[in-house]
Amino acid sequence: TDVSVERDGFLIQFESEGGSAPPTAGFDVSTPVALVSEPIQLSSTAVNASSSWYDMGDGTILYEESPTHRYTSEGTFTIKQVVSSCSTLDTAYQDVTIAGSSTLTLEPDSICVTLVSGESLDTTLSLTNTGDGSLFYEWEAPTADWATLSGTIGVLAAGDNTTTGVNIQTGDLLEGIYDQVLTLYAGDENDPVRQVYVKLTVIG
Repeated sequence: TDVSVERDGFLIQFESEGGSAPPTAGFDVSTPVALVSEPIQLSSTAVNASSSWYDMGDGTILYEESPTHRYTSEGTFTIKQVVSSCSTLDTAYQDVTIAGSSTLTLEPDSICVTLVSGESLDTTLSLTNTGDGSLFYEWEAPTADWATLSGTIGVLAAGDNTTTGVNIQTGDLLEGIYDQVLTLYAGDENDPVRQVYVKLTVIG
């Protein structure tokens, strides 16, 4: 604690041999050709990388190691992966082609029902592809346990129609009003995400 006292200290030197190997970028694409709104899975095969990110070619930047992406328009897009380790970078590229000029008609856009507690109801949603190309569609699973869907994923050729089943179960629900938004991803360039509002009124 006496600052007036000075003594010899120690000099420590470190030397590093070799160092870490430089990173090598690389990734796989689940499919090189997909429809508008169809999910594309990227799987990194990079070696010696401490971090990575992707430029999807449509203005989207993703920072997950192996992300999923949906394109909202057709065309050919170049995906760039950038990996790094310390101050060293490496890049890899792959092209994906998004096909299909499609237009989706979805009916109805809302479901409003009144049920007595314990009752159930089955109804349908109609999907029609009125465009020139094939259309990929996929429904998200409902978050409410009183609504379930069937026929939730598929491909519609031009002019084709299909239905998605909606089952509503009141079960042990108390009297009241319940709502749920059903979300549809579809290869419609004009509106790739559609939603159907479901309103359930339960009476005693």
